Amino acid sequence: MKEQIHIRGKENRVDYRGILDEVLQEERLQSDLDLAKALAKYSEAYYAPSEVVSHSKNLEVIFDETRRIRIYVIDQLFGWLYRQNKPESLIEIGSAGDITAAMTLPRTQITSLDIDPDIFLNVPSNTLPRKVFERLDVNKKMEGYGGDDRNKRRKLALVEKCLPNWKKCIADGTDIPFPNNSYDVALVQGPLEAGDFLTEMARVIKPGGLIVTILQEDYKEIGCSSVYATRKYNSYPDVPMIDVQKAQSLGLQKVDIPFRFRGYENLAVWMEDSRPKGAGIVFQVFRKVTQK
Repeated sequence: MKEQIHIRGKENRVDYRGILDEVLQEERLQSDLDLAKALAKYSEAYYAPSEVVSHSKNLEVIFDETRRIRIYVIDQLFGWLYRQNKPESLIEIGSAGDITAAMTLPRTQITSLDIDPDIFLNVPSNTLPRKVFERLDVNKKMEGYGGDDRNKRRKLALVEKCLPNWKKCIADGTDIPFPNNSYDVALVQGPLEAGDFLTEMARVIKPGGLIVTILQEDYKEIGCSSVYATRKYNSYPDVPMIDVQKAQSLGLQKVDIPFRFRGYENLAVWMEDSRPKGAGIVFQVFRKVTQK
């Protein structure tokens, strides 16, 4: 397959939805580069990139406003990260954007950590994001959220073919099965307070490497789904996603990031029905300065 080129700028934006509507047959999925990009772009489903639906009418069911805005913001952040240190390897945990990373950083090897996918073969609807649950009440038959293990793995193989720099590893984030100093960047969504999550992140990152955490303001957990009650970022101080003192004890130093990544107020219009206007997505970035 040709090298995938990440296209930036409004004049060069690819109409992903239009491509999906036009070219949705299996044989073209496997050969059309633009559609491969579209497939990857819309593969940020609830729990795994294997959740690629086979009919475009289902896209709205899976990819709600929260997913779309997160994909866009991560895409922009990766462009900044690449200019900072041109990472050769990245490890992703917590559905933080592995497919987006693989598209945005085509020369970077992406490893996505996930727990055993078999646990998701029969996902109860009440553990899905709220907007997905509401629509499932109307249309409960949705490919990918059932027990068809063979179909799920076929789609996962298709994503792997489209993105040769991406791979999935079945593992727990508190016990990462890689040696010390293995990755240039770690990308994780949500707080890192549980267990030895932060310790493991610091262990596998190379000296000089980065740990990037992503969090919507006022993060809350309800069941297995994430609910974000947000406020305008400018009136909200630093979000304590990582304990700075603990980070320092692990050889990590907080990195100042451009203001434009601290809150995406201008994107809230995409999500007016689910989040207050003026809400932002917050990042913390730490650099590993010493080897522990």
